[in-house]
Amino acid sequence: MKSLWSSRWAITTGSAITVLVVVALMAAGVLPVKTETATVVREKSVASAAATTAVALNSTDLTPAQIYDKYSAGVVEVLATFGNVAGMTPYGQGTSSAQALGSGFVVAADGSILTNAHVVSDNGVTADSVKVVFKTQDGKDTTTVDATVVGVDETSDVALLKVDPSKAPALDPLPLGDSSAVQVGEAVVAIGNPLG
Repeated sequence: MKSLWSSRWAITTGSAITVLVVVALMAAGVLPVKTETATVVREKSVASAAATTAVALNSTDLTPAQIYDKYSAGVVEVLATFGNVAGMTPYGQGTSSAQALGSGFVVAADGSILTNAHVVSDNGVTADSVKVVFKTQDGKDTTTVDATVVGVDETSDVALLKVDPSKAPALDPLPLGDSSAVQVGEAVVAIGNPLG
């Protein structure tokens, strides 16, 4: 029992001496002490955050909810099917079909739809079939229309699709902005429908 007590005393005393030596070396400037100053800014309430955002917007700008109400009808879901894709199957090396899901938006009343190249093209191979799903404003009803791939630019990840306007519901083209008029720090809103 006495040796256990001695061991505990030695460990406690050694730890205390080590701490004192480290503190003395830090105080003497031998051991560098890294100090950082952090400033914490806390907003007072959610209302003040909304007021700050509202100040940044012009009086002619739309709120995100208004943008959604006005333009969501032009946003579509894109379903692409790739046939005979080489890869591993449960039975070993083989081919199978693969699907890609993405989002797009109507850019012209003639049925032109802009989407991402990676949705309809895989390493230069264009999808065998592409379908575009239109949703009603309330999101309850959908219409699926076959589309053709007009062009793909994998460098900028953009692809142009075309649907027959007579088979699609009323097309609601989204206006494209002027990139030369955009300034750093302006608010943006993204609307998509990649997963329905």
